Amino acid sequence: MSAFAGVDKNAFDNISTGNAKSGSAYQNSVTVDTGSVFSFDWLWYSAENSNSYFNDFAFVNLSLGDLSWIADTSTPDWTTGSFEWTATESGLLTYTVGVFNVNDNLEKSKLIVNNFSVSAPVAVPAPAMLGLFALAVLGFSISRRKKVS
Repeated sequence: MSAFAGVDKNAFDNISTGNAKSGSAYQNSVTVDTGSVFSFDWLWYSAENSNSYFNDFAFVNLSLGDLSWIADTSTPDWTTGSFEWTATESGLLTYTVGVFNVNDNLEKSKLIVNNFSVSAPVAVPAPAMLGLFALAVLGFSISRRKKVS
């Protein structure tokens, strides 16, 4: 799965406490602009007991970002959460969301994801436009004072 996710297997082992054995993942791509927010909701369940040896985990990997931990066996079952990431550059974002079994293939952990979205970047007025707006307001107020006098 390392090749599918575009991540070196050692990186998966580094965010877990053992040998990431097997797992499953979902991958897709979207176009983002600088300032766009990519997000999704998730639900975690693991049949493993909370321990450090069989510490199954869920992850997200972003081609324009990093590999990030979402949950593991220390996360209470049926925990829900949201993931959010803001684009620092425009381009094609390939995201991979998945779950790994650690040190065994017996008990399966589950990650349910939904509500994937990319919001449009928030428009920030350029300083020159703010200056022009301020001049227009000032001019309007001065012309109004002359008419009132």
